[in-house]
Amino acid sequence: MSESHENDNNDNDNGNNGNANANANPTLGPRKSKKRESMAVFFDGAPLFNMDDDDELEPSSTLPMVGDVESINTNSRRGAVKRNSLAVPSETQTVGASEGSKSPMSNKYTAREHKFIVAIAMILAFNSGFSNGVCLSGILTPPHLRWQSQSTSGFTGGYTKSALALADQEGNYIEGFSQVEFFGYQLLMIFSFMGGSCISALMNPRPAPWRLAPMYAPTFFIGGVFMCIAAVLSVEDISGTAHFYYFVAAANGIQNGISSMYSANLIRTTHLTGASTDIGLFIGQAIRGNNKNTWKLRILIALALSFWTGGLLSFWAVRVWLQYTLLVNAAIFGFVFCLCVWFLAHNLHIPAHRALQGTWHWQKALHDIGYRSGQDGAAQSKEALKEIFSKMDIDGNGDVNREEFIRGLKAAGMNEVSQKQFNAMFDVCDTSGDGTISFQEFQQLVEGDNALVG
Repeated sequence: MSESHENDNNDNDNGNNGNANANANPTLGPRKSKKRESMAVFFDGAPLFNMDDDDELEPSSTLPMVGDVESINTNSRRGAVKRNSLAVPSETQTVGASEGSKSPMSNKYTAREHKFIVAIAMILAFNSGFSNGVCLSGILTPPHLRWQSQSTSGFTGGYTKSALALADQEGNYIEGFSQVEFFGYQLLMIFSFMGGSCISALMNPRPAPWRLAPMYAPTFFIGGVFMCIAAVLSVEDISGTAHFYYFVAAANGIQNGISSMYSANLIRTTHLTGASTDIGLFIGQAIRGNNKNTWKLRILIALALSFWTGGLLSFWAVRVWLQYTLLVNAAIFGFVFCLCVWFLAHNLHIPAHRALQGTWHWQKALHDIGYRSGQDGAAQSKEALKEIFSKMDIDGNGDVNREEFIRGLKAAGMNEVSQKQFNAMFDVCDTSGDGTISFQEFQQLVEGDNALVG
């Protein structure tokens, strides 16, 4: 690993030779000057972070994802900032970051959340493989209904089938449909899957990669409702056509949308075309000695095996439970919903009913103590927020530590929040994971731009 320091324009104008001295010294520390210099950190010749004069970490576009860069140790409480090395922390301190973004929360919380989400992804992949196997079995649909089998998790084939059906309008009937009818039904299946993804985005309009946002749990609940509707229609549909496929596709679209938003498109739980491509790529890279994506390879292989296992078990399940088999998928959605609620309530110390609804009262409390103003709840001006922040920053070092943060909120009248909730609020708002809150992080908290508290 190598590091380089670049002096700012003012230093260059004054003929400062600090850059040359820094490059000559293999162990660099921050210069004691009124205006701190910029610094770039490199890994294998590629820039990881650029630090500007305001000490904000700006990830490079070449920043590796989770597992490539672990953490940057900072100890602002002692007045010393370790910026000249990338440390490898223990398992409970690992900080993951999506490509091109910083770690969303404090180290310990982030590591715990990532393990939780990977486990959830395995469950969802199994769920999708199971529902897809059930719908392709030909056993779920009663014999008197048209449309005996249909893929409900991947639609590459659906695009091709719809195109061929439209082109060959005089061809033989398929699944009891004319070619034109079959084209229309396949198109509706594609739109159903898209609609599920759209619902996940409507529920989570500003997703942050690698952050478990408040509305993820309620979105899973909607997916469970769709699966319940599909199960009912598979038993009671009197239209003559198996319309329940639409709801299964929409539920799969919901879960794939959430997993894609959370993982910055790394985790896809409903189809394996992209995953199979990536598995081949990462194996090839590993053979040639590039092991940077090994951690991704393990996740993708686990997802593929989970999906395959779901399809395998669906063979026997649909023969036992027949039209009621989709209730298993609805139960899995409900289970994931409950797990998300438990995780948020347990780790953020928020009331269970707030986690259930995807809302909690941090922003309301901020409004009540005057950090937010106006009838529309808009945040105060940047200058007013800076004044509030400076009052909290007792030692005047430009950052607020945990004690200053909690003391400042209590002094401002936030009395309805418990000590555990104060600590949880600090942890999720410390987006850099350095043990302090900068003004920018404080501003994100108050203005609602932090995905966990907005």
